[in-house]
Amino acid sequence: MEIRKEQAGRLNLFITHLFQCEAGEFWIPLHGDHVSRPDTLLVMVGGVRHFVFIVACVTGFLDQWPGAKQWGKFVGGGLLALAYFGLVIATTAPR
Repeated sequence: MEIRKEQAGRLNLFITHLFQCEAGEFWIPLHGDHVSRPDTLLVMVGGVRHFVFIVACVTGFLDQWPGAKQWGKFVGGGLLALAYFGLVIATTAPR
């Protein structure tokens, strides 16, 4: 996998190039062929798992018929998590 110089410093939050490549590789073992890099196949499995987890959390929250106070906690918790994520990126990203 070749990464261009201008892409090296960019942070891909949702669909990465590796995720796209492995989406095609996912079907190879289903057709009876051999996967060349099974370790990178875990990127796609992990990505799908995260999206399923996010949908399950939102569904579980909405299933409780939240009031204004619960919505505030939900949005506040999400904003705190995003702020923490930003802090981690700012302190550990390569310069």
